[in-house]
Amino acid sequence: MTAGTVTRDGLEAMINGYLENSALYQLVLTLKNSPTPGIQQEETLTGDAAVTTTSLWGSHIWGGRLHHVPQDFAFPNSCSQIAWQYWMCGDRQKRYPPLRNLSRDDMPSTNMRNRLSDLRNLMQLVEKRAEEQRKWIANPSIEQANEMFEVGKDVLDISDVSEKGRKRRGLQMKWTSMVTRVRNKRTS
Repeated sequence: MTAGTVTRDGLEAMINGYLENSALYQLVLTLKNSPTPGIQQEETLTGDAAVTTTSLWGSHIWGGRLHHVPQDFAFPNSCSQIAWQYWMCGDRQKRYPPLRNLSRDDMPSTNMRNRLSDLRNLMQLVEKRAEEQRKWIANPSIEQANEMFEVGKDVLDISDVSEKGRKRRGLQMKWTSMVTRVRNKRTS
């Protein structure tokens, strides 16, 4: 560009030069070109050749920092088995990583940090049992996660009869209720 004259090509070259020197551009290139945590690669067979698909879990910026989940993230309001599936496999549609990969820094509030801690404590019981039974798989499919849950669910003491003798659907008990149940069982 010459003094006083702005051309499209000149402006584009100047902007690209600034972007190439920025840390954000370097981060994008690094994530794009190298396998790192948070990038999931799947290999599928199509015809005679294997095709590798790479998908990046979503990244969200809020509070001036990069997070694995959006600021309005909510834990699943579900039974323990569905929570286990999210714990092990994440949510591909919403591009959430497995919840076991989240840290307290990914949570927008103290309440959410506490829920993550509750979920972690509950799910680690199932993890430990799956490891003891040699059924642990680090990056399972949903089906494999369900098989691990079947092995480990006995540590949750899911029964169809409450302490007061009432019938209930033990497998349908929400994970948050199961946290309370396990916590109460430990203290008694």
